[in-house]
Amino acid sequence: MKIKYLAFVTLLLILVGCSDKIISLNGESEHWKVVVTNRFQTGMVEYTLRYIGDENMVKDVGYQFGGKDLTASGLEENLGTPFRDIKHTSGPKYLENEDFPIPVHIQWNEDQEETVYLQKL
Repeated sequence: MKIKYLAFVTLLLILVGCSDKIISLNGESEHWKVVVTNRFQTGMVEYTLRYIGDENMVKDVGYQFGGKDLTASGLEENLGTPFRDIKHTSGPKYLENEDFPIPVHIQWNEDQEETVYLQKL
């Protein structure tokens, strides 16, 4: 009986050790929705900026994440129409010690700008 119990506990510890802890962040403003996923097994950070506004033409989208460790930035030009998502992966980073909310400043169409605030889910 002890051997079965020990085998069960060992298997359970292996499964828990192999599981991938994930931190998910989310924020939304009038025109943008931002989703960030941090997978601890690899340290990879995946983020998506989705335009949810009603403008037909979105161009020259600049963005800056304002976290301690989440500091990605970029400028996306020549976006196709209809444009909806900007997706990127970076890393390795571990976002468990970030201060929340994390601001994401977004500028587009030369004269539009908003800040989205990310919170842990």
